[in-house]
Amino acid sequence: MDKNQSELSIKMNQTFQASSESLQRKLTFPLSLPLKGLDKINLEKKRVKPIIKFEFDSTNPYDNDEEDEISEHNSFDLSLGSFDENDNKKHIKINTVKCKMEIKLIRAIIVKNNWIEVTDETANIYWTSLALQTNEYKIGLRNNKFVSRLPGMSEIAQKKITGFILNKYQSFYPEEYKFFPKTFLLPEQLNVFKNYFNSVTNEVFIAKPTNGLQGDGIILIHSLGDLPNFDLLKKTNSKYTEYVVQKYIENPLLIEKKKFDLRLYILVSSIEPYICYLNEEGLARFCTHEYKSPTKKNKKNSYMHLSNYSLNKNSDCFKQSDEISEINDGSKRTLQSFWKSLEASGYKKDDLMKPTERLIKKFMTAIYPFLHFSYENIFRGKKLNSFHVIGMDILYDENLNPFLMEINSNPSLSITTPVNNGKKGEAKVSPIDMFVKEKVVEDAIKIVINPIDKQMDLGLENWYNSYKQVINSEIEPIQEDIFIKIKDLYSKIIMGSKDNYINLNKFAKITSLLKVVNEEVTKADYFLIYQKINMGKTKTSINIYKFFYALELIAEKLYPNVEEESKLEQLHKLVDVLNELVV
Repeated sequence: MDKNQSELSIKMNQTFQASSESLQRKLTFPLSLPLKGLDKINLEKKRVKPIIKFEFDSTNPYDNDEEDEISEHNSFDLSLGSFDENDNKKHIKINTVKCKMEIKLIRAIIVKNNWIEVTDETANIYWTSLALQTNEYKIGLRNNKFVSRLPGMSEIAQKKITGFILNKYQSFYPEEYKFFPKTFLLPEQLNVFKNYFNSVTNEVFIAKPTNGLQGDGIILIHSLGDLPNFDLLKKTNSKYTEYVVQKYIENPLLIEKKKFDLRLYILVSSIEPYICYLNEEGLARFCTHEYKSPTKKNKKNSYMHLSNYSLNKNSDCFKQSDEISEINDGSKRTLQSFWKSLEASGYKKDDLMKPTERLIKKFMTAIYPFLHFSYENIFRGKKLNSFHVIGMDILYDENLNPFLMEINSNPSLSITTPVNNGKKGEAKVSPIDMFVKEKVVEDAIKIVINPIDKQMDLGLENWYNSYKQVINSEIEPIQEDIFIKIKDLYSKIIMGSKDNYINLNKFAKITSLLKVVNEEVTKADYFLIYQKINMGKTKTSINIYKFFYALELIAEKLYPNVEEESKLEQLHKLVDVLNELVV
């Protein structure tokens, strides 16, 4: 630990007695951390429900994050309250009603900064790890009230949606989006995957259930026989019926002979304008068994092939470390420590971070049209004070090429780790988690509390605390591409509708306009396209992602015999025609 950290840190080895209505347990904190005032707060105090509850519409097409399921849904108090604008920085008030595992972290940050925890409408920061109903986002329409979640982000972070978006970008801009492994969405692309698999030799794939969590259900595929039986999964009502299958990176960069990935944290502080930051800290998460190329014998060894912390912490070889800044052999490390291990292995930090920052910019640009669609179709031109911290998992190959594995719209902000081999009821604060996640959350709040015109300059040329700007659409505008054009067309089509979806009748009306392009394409052809994108179902409406796929199929019908490299041009042409025809 360096001198500055030593001066800030306090030696602690205390036991905090924490109580709640449903849980009595001791939390031990053997720390050497800058946690001034942590001993003054009850980190597990009884949750107070808001005085006024607002009944929300139970359906929300934008947030369906499986990680957010809880037995009790607390609601923000939406009653009109007063807030002193001059007081918003000196005494930030944070509503914790919808906090979950991050509650200890939030409370430690509150105490450190002399902020105030509230459960009512006087808050100006509403921190949540739980999915919000559409009306709950409207808190952010008021001055000096900020919600820690963006509409649409949970949907985009679903493995299948992320795969869909990046597959499309990769097909149109292959050189710019080669950071995403070759990906198939099953069962929809099952035959496509089988054909590809049979066309290559000695390639290994990894299959991840779309709604899987913490590494559960992941399998390596050496042969088509390893694939799940999708018909059987449906018949048996399996919890996993959809998978994302990707080419397995067989030549990963190894540190100390082990495979690892990096969990990085991105802050989206604004949609209009679009501003994104990268945090300087993160987590290096190591496998606990030495890496060997996948074989039929070792393919089930999760501790060798999967770097998920939630899996590897159960390994007998898992190494717990509290070291923050120096080289250590822990299975989970801060980036500050990891960079030193990287240099000891003969590499430089910039060898990884320069291409990683390019990846982040490309990815955040790719999801912008879909984030903006959710934003504008809920709030219709109104300004929303909403922000979001996402986790981004990056794997590197031996040539130092970064690959995006997945993103998490609800990254773990827990700061505790079990003690006594996970004995129920006992945990301690992890110095590593505390060090990293305190920076991520505290500095995110300090950024978003500023007016947009000031945010423009924060972290632009120099780091602002632990964040640096990676995207600012006011300085470098987001270029209009086919995705933005389709987003605008879709918004135009659904304008005035209640559910933001396109049903069969509306689809038929839209496609009937295309007679002026090609009279040989019939109603029956368009009906078959609608069936295809809905897996044979005609009563299912289509969303913006399926609409994109539908336009591709329509373009193929309207403009037959088009060369592969001209498909993007023809798609542009179709969208331009529809924009003129749809009023």
